[in-house]
Amino acid sequence: MSAGLACSSFMFPMSLLRIRHTTIAAIVAATLGAGAVGFAASAGPAPTAAATESAAAEPAHEGDMVLGPSADFEPALKRGQALLDKGDPAAALVEFKKAIQAGDSEYQGYLYAAIASYRLGDLKAAQEDGQKALFFVGQDDSPDAKKAREVVALIEKKGTFAQKRAEGDAAFGDGLMAKAAQCYADAFAADPTASDVGLKAAALLADRFSRLLDAAIIWETIVHQGGNGASTATEELGRHDKGLKDLLTTALARRADWRNRHDVNEPLRYAQAFPDNLDLQVVLAEIYAGKDDEAQTIAHLKRASQLGLEYAEFSRHGAFRRFLANPEGKMANFIRDAFGPDALAAELKQAQVWQKHQRWTVPELGLELSPIPAGTFVMGSPETEAGRYKTEGPQTTVTISRPFWLGRTEVTQGQWQQIMGNDVRSQRDKAIAAGIGSELPTPGVGAEYPIYYVSWSEAMGFCRKLTQREAAAGRLPDGYAYTLPTEAQWEYACRAGTTGPIYTGSMTIRGKNNVPELDAIAWYAGNCGVDYDDGVDPSQIGIAAERQYNFAKAGTHPVGQKRPNAWGLYDMLGNVMEWCADWHGAYPGGATTDPTGPLAGTERVLRGASLSGGAASVRCANRSKSAPEERSFNLGFRVALAPTQ
Repeated sequence: MSAGLACSSFMFPMSLLRIRHTTIAAIVAATLGAGAVGFAASAGPAPTAAATESAAAEPAHEGDMVLGPSADFEPALKRGQALLDKGDPAAALVEFKKAIQAGDSEYQGYLYAAIASYRLGDLKAAQEDGQKALFFVGQDDSPDAKKAREVVALIEKKGTFAQKRAEGDAAFGDGLMAKAAQCYADAFAADPTASDVGLKAAALLADRFSRLLDAAIIWETIVHQGGNGASTATEELGRHDKGLKDLLTTALARRADWRNRHDVNEPLRYAQAFPDNLDLQVVLAEIYAGKDDEAQTIAHLKRASQLGLEYAEFSRHGAFRRFLANPEGKMANFIRDAFGPDALAAELKQAQVWQKHQRWTVPELGLELSPIPAGTFVMGSPETEAGRYKTEGPQTTVTISRPFWLGRTEVTQGQWQQIMGNDVRSQRDKAIAAGIGSELPTPGVGAEYPIYYVSWSEAMGFCRKLTQREAAAGRLPDGYAYTLPTEAQWEYACRAGTTGPIYTGSMTIRGKNNVPELDAIAWYAGNCGVDYDDGVDPSQIGIAAERQYNFAKAGTHPVGQKRPNAWGLYDMLGNVMEWCADWHGAYPGGATTDPTGPLAGTERVLRGASLSGGAASVRCANRSKSAPEERSFNLGFRVALAPTQ
């Protein structure tokens, strides 16, 4: 027998014994009977001879995999079973080969032969006969067939374990420590009960190669299983406590990125190493919610609840409400059980608003708003991002605790005129009267073009009038009103779950006004004059050389012509800059929920860049600012339908 392949380590589940006939119940009993004391003691007695004979006489049922053994098949099978019981797998294997030659039920013979070969330590033969057994099982889905597959899978795992451990020992002996560590880890993955191999792998991974996370997963697995090695694993976890805490802190700083990428693999590995960490369970629940996997979402929420998740924290994560369409469903039951009926009532109320109006339309105005889910993201840009300005940092983890809606496009000149009663040329004349300039351009005029020359106060006035109109018509959800988005809401919606400089990924700045990746999503200084006949001279609106395209005229474009982001929002970058609700101020850093900017200031936030925006400014994180009374040819807005409190 191969080193380490003691018979008692090959343990079949109890469920494999609960079947009829002389099929797998007899196979398991014969294999792990008298010669496998450890299993027999835990699994109960093997079938008696009388019981076996009675089962053999049982008629076959239509659809059963076993159609009935031939006259020569059954005696050979019984002789093999008896020899296995006596601890003579070599002689038993001979009988099983006879049964294979004589029988109509070859899968039983091959399965017995596989186990006999395993008992002899010939794993290669065991695996080959196991695969032959599965060939005869085919696509059968009877209980016998399913359990046969389980038996073969266990043999395969034992084979992998033996092979990888032998390779690990050889590599260790040759001084190839990296290979030894990986082989031992693979062997432990095949048989997690082999704590001695797991401890070898973990020691090498942690101390030789600084792979502390992989080592911690192994130690936690051994501790969880108990038994041999558990105390050593516990000591190792304690010895590396500081390093593990630092590892966890660094990992949790990436949680927003995990959410945005819907990446469960990395946080799942950390959850294996840190099974008692609440934050990891919550972020896994959020990611699975984003994948519409209710079962996994609830599973991780239940674990989080066991670790002390409170309702206030749960309620901040609006993504869970997508599973509340059924007030008696699984998510509703979880909330009721974990937080009580009052909490469930509150969540159902929030979910009703969200689910009833997945996309919001303002009648007669042609104004459509996309739903923006609650969630968490990293606001600002990393210091390594090309074109970055200092005001885009420090990066701050922001939670948007309640869903809202945001205009799919910038407010158009036609929509503005319906609510406010004047046109873009009247807005330009206001700018001239305010002394902003004597001859101001109107680069783009028409009902579908964005409105511009709008001050912050006028944009808020539009939102107030729209709220009054819709409230009078009974078309507002409770607790919501039209307004400008906060800066955090704007960037969260612009990114739509992405983390790059633009919402389609990376960008390459090839010139002051030349970023090819922007062409599909934005009207900016590099392309705003393409096929544009009735515009203004680019120099009038500050567009210099190094453009992506050459053009003689430039201007704004009708909304919604470029590719939208993942949440259905158009022109979030380019065309016109957009007012936000906040006063301009520095980011706080760290983590915050529903920020609204400074309490006071002198300049309001502008986002999204514009048709005259150079390459560096047309990014999700770019910030601008201006006095609230400012009016400009490149300054407009879009509306949000957001919670009032």
